[in-house]
Amino acid sequence: MIFWGKRGQMTLFIIAGIVILFAAFFIGYLQNENFRQRVESQLFGVSVVPEQAKGVVSYINNCIENIASDGVELLGFQGGYLDVPNSLSSREYLQPDPLSKVPYWVYGNKVVVPSPGQMESQLKSYIDRRANVECDFNAFSDYEFSSEQISTNVKISDGGILVNLDSDIDVNIKDSVYSLDDYISASIPVDLSLLYDLAVDIVNREMREGKIGRAPFELATKELIASHSKDENSRLSIPPIGKLDFSCNPKTWLMENVKENIKEILSDNMRFLRVEGAGNLDYGEDYVNLFVDDVFSSEHLDVGIDFNYNKEWPLFLDIYPRNGRVLKPDTLKIGLPFISLFCTTTYNFRYTLRYPLMVNLENDGFIFRFPIEVFILDNYAGRDIEGDVSRVSFADIESEFCNKGQRLSEDINIVTIDATNRQPLSDVQVMYVCGVNNCVIGDTKLESGEVRLNSKFPLCYNGEIRLSKEGYGEFTQELTTLNSKSTRIFGVMKPFIEKEIELRVIDLSDGITSVRELNENEIASVQFNILENGMIKNQIGVVFEGDGIEKIELLPEQEYNILINLVLNDKVVIPKGKYGEQEIPSQELENILLGGADFNAYTSEEDLMKDKIIIFALSNGIPKNYQDYIEGFDMKALSELNQDKLELRFE
Repeated sequence: MIFWGKRGQMTLFIIAGIVILFAAFFIGYLQNENFRQRVESQLFGVSVVPEQAKGVVSYINNCIENIASDGVELLGFQGGYLDVPNSLSSREYLQPDPLSKVPYWVYGNKVVVPSPGQMESQLKSYIDRRANVECDFNAFSDYEFSSEQISTNVKISDGGILVNLDSDIDVNIKDSVYSLDDYISASIPVDLSLLYDLAVDIVNREMREGKIGRAPFELATKELIASHSKDENSRLSIPPIGKLDFSCNPKTWLMENVKENIKEILSDNMRFLRVEGAGNLDYGEDYVNLFVDDVFSSEHLDVGIDFNYNKEWPLFLDIYPRNGRVLKPDTLKIGLPFISLFCTTTYNFRYTLRYPLMVNLENDGFIFRFPIEVFILDNYAGRDIEGDVSRVSFADIESEFCNKGQRLSEDINIVTIDATNRQPLSDVQVMYVCGVNNCVIGDTKLESGEVRLNSKFPLCYNGEIRLSKEGYGEFTQELTTLNSKSTRIFGVMKPFIEKEIELRVIDLSDGITSVRELNENEIASVQFNILENGMIKNQIGVVFEGDGIEKIELLPEQEYNILINLVLNDKVVIPKGKYGEQEIPSQELENILLGGADFNAYTSEEDLMKDKIIIFALSNGIPKNYQDYIEGFDMKALSELNQDKLELRFE
């Protein structure tokens, strides 16, 4: 009896266990939608549907999966964008190569990060657009389809991207109807969600201490400039941020050379940046300062993160103090009786630069990249953004000034025409600037036979309207929208006209004037400063090295200030002698200023219709003494004495 009772109890336990197991399996089966779909798909492909129907499912599934894989790869390559908006100005995206544009996630005081919803929407549009062309049903003409219009549903999830058919496409096979939506589902094994979240963490880390000048990328840039400017033996010579010596022969730099050196410094060194908690390579103690900490809440050693700047990418640079394109420190010279000349040279150069830094994240062969603009202003971090980017909702950040609800002015009607042919000009971007605030109002479009933009503007006193279009000079006009009536503005846009330009040197020696071509050991930087109401509005530059023809784009009916620096790319010995009443020892100098020009000129439309421009630079020759050397820096005085020789020649 005892033995039988134990066997009976064991049987009951076994039965109960089987029931519990099936119950758990059944509940899990009902709750796991993906599992249910996989089971139904297998039944459909193997048991329920005739053999020839498996081809339909396999064909469409593979076609959608291949297109989705292409789309995901392009999405990562373009910083979360598949369709880069045509409305973006060149200020809002980086063009890393001739074929691609990658919108900035951070530039100026703006943060524009695409949201997961936007990425899903763009990926869906991309898949649907291509699938309806490439995944046709022509190979299955024997089957009846309720529709051949493919539509998908895209979901970015942890670990991968799911693409399901969402088309209500029924297929009739031997009088049996099956819905393809139930069985077609592609999975792209790319952890886009992870890389996207880490990218947001990197953006937030850069913004977190930007207000106090501790944004990591800007701080790394400042340290690179400071360290290279101290290295007197570096082949990449740049002016020091802070230095004092007692040389009476201060070193000078040419702006163009410094810019190229800084590009090389950034290109060589920013690639060594490392991020704490990621799968970084160890570059050794020499790069310990190029380390970004406090970025992620946990380690992600399976994700590689690197950074790069390409020398071919843009870089805005300005350095002060400077004389035109020549960078020269301040030197105080003190002469006392019976004592040699005493000099104090202060190197205190201030750097302002703006350049793109590409952030690259990689996991299992998939790359997600996006650019951030690094901004240094007068040797200090220029970032001026507060807050951070949420991981949940990524609506584009827009100031209250640009909020459409703040556009409370009367109607402003902007009409745009080409200045040369007086024809309507469309797709001109309209921006309104009020102090530190600015926002894009829209683009001019053809309406009722006229190209215009009719819109309300934010309220501002003494604001400025700016009209811009690629290939045209910027049009600006003061505009007050506060307590003002409806206004009509005609934006006359001047097109840039490309011209060949040659440089000639006018030698001024012992009262004899001669004209020659640029020597091989001479460099001339020519800067055309666009003037508006006597103030410099924009700059266009070209550099001549030896004799040759360059090209430049100029605006018609425009006044320019033209600044030329003629530099000898060689060493010169200035013999000992007197400057004033003081004896100065012999010195060997390099990159000395031979001359140049500083004058104003006007370019008419008729002038720019001619084939080429010849521009002249003045030269007193190699300085024979210190008097010649010092006076050679006064380009304005030299130009005023020879004003009649400096007119532009159009041929």
